[in-house]
Amino acid sequence: MLKRFGFAPPLILATVMVVAKPSTAQDRWQAPPIGSVQITPSSPIADGLEVNRKVLSEIGVDRALLAFRVQAGLSTQDAKPLGGWAGPEPYGPFPGFFESHFLSAISLQSVHDPELVPWVHKMVAGLAECQRAMGGQYLFASPEEEFNPDRLDGVVWYRMHKLLEGLIAAHRYAKSEEALQIAITLAEWIEGRVKQYEEDFSKVKKIEYGGMTEALANLYEITGRESFRLLALQWEEPERILKRFANGLDFNEHANTLLAKMVGAARLADLCNWWHKRARRDAGDATPGRYRLAHASRDLRVLQPHEGHKQSLSNYWRDKVHRILRAIVMERDLGKPRSPKRIQNVLSATGFEFDQRLSLQ
Repeated sequence: MLKRFGFAPPLILATVMVVAKPSTAQDRWQAPPIGSVQITPSSPIADGLEVNRKVLSEIGVDRALLAFRVQAGLSTQDAKPLGGWAGPEPYGPFPGFFESHFLSAISLQSVHDPELVPWVHKMVAGLAECQRAMGGQYLFASPEEEFNPDRLDGVVWYRMHKLLEGLIAAHRYAKSEEALQIAITLAEWIEGRVKQYEEDFSKVKKIEYGGMTEALANLYEITGRESFRLLALQWEEPERILKRFANGLDFNEHANTLLAKMVGAARLADLCNWWHKRARRDAGDATPGRYRLAHASRDLRVLQPHEGHKQSLSNYWRDKVHRILRAIVMERDLGKPRSPKRIQNVLSATGFEFDQRLSLQ
């Protein structure tokens, strides 16, 4: 992949894509057991975790619970509200999403920082208290009516995905059974809400909903409940997206939306559905980008920018990237394909970086 860095304009994005082979049991990634990876002290990862720990400490569990407690009508424990996007209703546009990231963060980091385990359990207990106060199923940092199809304020389903994943992380990494029970009960509320949408569900899915497919697929993997698998499938858009990828066609959508949907498709492919595997495989070659150099069937092809992106790029940088890509293809046609190192040298001079994990040979 050609990654943006340095002085190049921020709207330029160039990528080198390789059509992957269909996955097999032999080449599928197997994550190491949780806790089995040791972090070297004074390493970049260890330093990053130390910085992250300081940020988490400045926030704290009570601040992360505040927006939920406001909705549940519970005491906020005199916690200081988070600002910006994460401010509580009616001030913040997206309450709950940052707080859910906080739960995921303390859960993940608790694997290497045991002092965070009580934080996880405290936050989960606080969320359980909020869920009970809200009626026993619904749990969110905004009013339930915001899920009405004519509302969907502040991308509520996008934020719901974050909450589910935070609860799943608390269960997976901090061994919280209570977090899993909250997630299961909340997913049952989601099942009922989706049924109520009926024909409006297609309209609901036009608003960004993040990784609802992924979260429900993860919950299906943990619980084995078939209804969660079916619910994950309901959140997909096979005609609009997956079949296009499976047939080798292009698709253009906001990356923050599309990538989350394809991660969900990948999870379902891993768990149960062979048809998703082809869509996942071909999405790597069809993912929208300003520029792409694709390698398929041993033939390189340069694609023009998507129409919607043409005006966002200066002619200077567009022409510069095109010259680089044309030179690579020309040398290939002359029987002198550039090595990854030579491509990296050329692109580095113009503010791009070549990912050597991918090959043009």
